Amino acid sequence: MAARLAVWALSDSFSGVWEDVAAMAGLPLRICSRPDELAAMGAGNLVVLVVAGIEEEAAAGLEVLRAAGIRAGNIHVDSFGGA
Repeated sequence: MAARLAVWALSDSFSGVWEDVAAMAGLPLRICSRPDELAAMGAGNLVVLVVAGIEEEAAAGLEVLRAAGIRAGNIHVDSFGGA
């Protein structure tokens, strides 16, 4: 199966950008409402966990992904406009 941009958003921040990001990356977009949807997609996808505005939930979100079988080869944490 071809790679895709998979987004699991715990907040609505940046919800309007994912179609453009996927298009710029040349990947189909999949917005997931549950981590098991991400796990069912298999390996080889670019997974984005969105916690903008609720950054304190990032560690818990990563643990949920890990528990669902999502294994990260490379994790990049970025903050926009924060301290």
